[in-house]
Amino acid sequence: MDTKKIFKQKFPFWEMLTEYEQNCIVESTLCNNYEKGDLVHGGRTVCTGILYVIKGKLRGYVLSEDGRDMTLNKLMEDSMCIMSGACIIDDLNRNFYIEATENAQILVIDVKYIKKLSEKYNEVKIFFLEIAKDKYQNAFNLMQSMMFIPLEKRLLNKLLEERERQHSDVLSLTHGDIAKDIGSAREVVSRSLNTLQDKNIISLSRGKIGIKNIKELKKLI
Repeated sequence: MDTKKIFKQKFPFWEMLTEYEQNCIVESTLCNNYEKGDLVHGGRTVCTGILYVIKGKLRGYVLSEDGRDMTLNKLMEDSMCIMSGACIIDDLNRNFYIEATENAQILVIDVKYIKKLSEKYNEVKIFFLEIAKDKYQNAFNLMQSMMFIPLEKRLLNKLLEERERQHSDVLSLTHGDIAKDIGSAREVVSRSLNTLQDKNIISLSRGKIGIKNIKELKKLI
């Protein structure tokens, strides 16, 4: 794997760095492999580094006081996460966790060196601030939807979103997955899904949700 080639493609500021600085970033970057379910980042005092997803998928989430977790964002291939390197920006919230939702290969970029470069090059600072802004905007939008959009509607939107993503009317999705993504409890989601099944709109089986009547499902939104 050519790490330097990846950075050249992903970092618009790459060419303005000296060769020494480029080499320092490459040499201080780790390439880690994670299995599904592994914790990639977590804890208030942990500054893992900036993550770049080569392959696989990750899920970023926060924990409630009663131990329930709520998904804030999902990281797909060719995406970057700065929230795992919160110490690059002094006031970023570090109470944030990331887990691998499938086997993944990740570049972990040394945040301390990036912070040093951001103090020297304004372009570096702006690039990572923009990434942070986008991630926090997504998280804010999600929190806003949980506050103002009823649970039933969030559930229906989730089913439609997964139908489009999976290109199928038979969704590989558990009740627990939905609960984490829409900010609810598994038991509440299960009751709502059972109600939809009673109305013959969906069918339920282990790890699967079948959409039987897409027209009726859309009418409920």
